Amino acid sequence: MNNTISTKYCVEEAISKKIIKYYEYDNFNNIEEIGIGNFGRVFRANYKNSQHYLALKSFFNFNEFTLEKIVRELKRQRDVNIHHNVIRFYGITKLNSGKIRLLIQN
Repeated sequence: MNNTISTKYCVEEAISKKIIKYYEYDNFNNIEEIGIGNFGRVFRANYKNSQHYLALKSFFNFNEFTLEKIVRELKRQRDVNIHHNVIRFYGITKLNSGKIRLLIQN
């Protein structure tokens, strides 16, 4: 199994087992790019017409290495039990193209 298929399978399995919450991309609006870095772009968006903004983090190359970094970060978040200085992870959404975006605190 190549890395792309393996990574996609891991994400799909985590969603189906409700380890990671999934949000439909069509429920986001007012999407605007707010930053770009070495690994990807960050967008800001409202969920279901709320006034609450979330950040949607995309990746230029979503692979095993990226997935491992995400898992390590989620474990760190769990260890600090939602500390106010730690950016909160809410879940995942997918574009129609299949690309994954993480939902994090804005």
